[in-house]
Amino acid sequence: MEANTDLTYDALKRLVLEKTDLKAQSNATALRSRITLEGSLQIADIYHATPDAVRAQVRALIRDDFDDGRGLIICPTASPYMAGEGGRCLARYQAMAEEVIRN
Repeated sequence: MEANTDLTYDALKRLVLEKTDLKAQSNATALRSRITLEGSLQIADIYHATPDAVRAQVRALIRDDFDDGRGLIICPTASPYMAGEGGRCLARYQAMAEEVIRN
């Protein structure tokens, strides 16, 4: 694990990464089977990327971070937050879910 990253426990006894600038793969390698990674798809991509680009990101996450079949929850980093724009995200959510099921 990189020297500038500290692990602490929060009030709910969950493992918390103090620095969030590490790639998901290095987190998974350093903390294998001790945590579950959640997120990793930027909400901006859920609004603006093509469904095929979302599929490619999901495949890369599974390939790079889920090689042991444990500890990965694929989801956007946030819920849709723009009022009236949630429908614009539907095709990308569908692409994300379809790719997870496929892999």
